[in-house]
Amino acid sequence: MDFLSDVLLSNERKVRVLNVLDECSRKVLLSFAATNIKARKLVKLLQELITQKGKPAYIRCDNGPEFISRVLEKFAEENGIEIRFSQPGKPTQNGLVERLNGTQRKECLNLKYFNTVKEVQQDLDAWWNSYNFDRPHSSLGYLTPQQFIDKNQNLYFNLVAA
Repeated sequence: MDFLSDVLLSNERKVRVLNVLDECSRKVLLSFAATNIKARKLVKLLQELITQKGKPAYIRCDNGPEFISRVLEKFAEENGIEIRFSQPGKPTQNGLVERLNGTQRKECLNLKYFNTVKEVQQDLDAWWNSYNFDRPHSSLGYLTPQQFIDKNQNLYFNLVAA
């Protein structure tokens, strides 16, 4: 998971986007936009995601303030989730989500100025739906993330549950 921050609103306010990506399938699990996402909100979003998708064995992230917070640490401990931090100044250690951030900027967020966070979220929802279900990925043998999951269901779910 990672945050993408930028001035996206026409009134010059910054928007933060929390992206959560499944490393195995490259499927975008969450792309959530807000003007501010503190650690408690981050944990609430992760709890909702676990309810919908199941619990991951680990979460890979950088050392941003929300990620190194005691709130996230406690959540991870209580849920038996390992937090794997990338080394400071080494974004390539979380390269899959960094690549997602760049693709999301180029294909969605940089295309226009938005008036509200709701507009940003609507465009993000349409974009990640297409990314997951319509857009083939060369790293997945030119399957979409959902096709990859469907084709490799037994292998995929064994890996995720490990």
